[in-house]
Amino acid sequence: MSARIKKIMQKNTEVGRIAMAVPVIISRVLEMFLKSLLTETRSITEADLSGVVSVAHVKRCMESQKLFRFLKDAAARFTSPSARDNRGLNVWPAYT
Repeated sequence: MSARIKKIMQKNTEVGRIAMAVPVIISRVLEMFLKSLLTETRSITEADLSGVVSVAHVKRCMESQKLFRFLKDAAARFTSPSARDNRGLNVWPAYT
């Protein structure tokens, strides 16, 4: 994963040399952040007695936890009321 992060960082022309520890640290921070987001989202999903994590659960997590509020605008851009799965739940759009 850290090799992929390094490639992404090097695509930016403003980024010069990258110390070996930087991609490793960023990788670990991302892992911790996602674990926290998913743990909180799981709690919301379980509170709704649902077996499926939906976009609505992720949005509620973002709204209820100060740590994730900066993601609200991004989530709004990538979801739409017309994007629904066969159970009527919001789903993330497909990326190709």
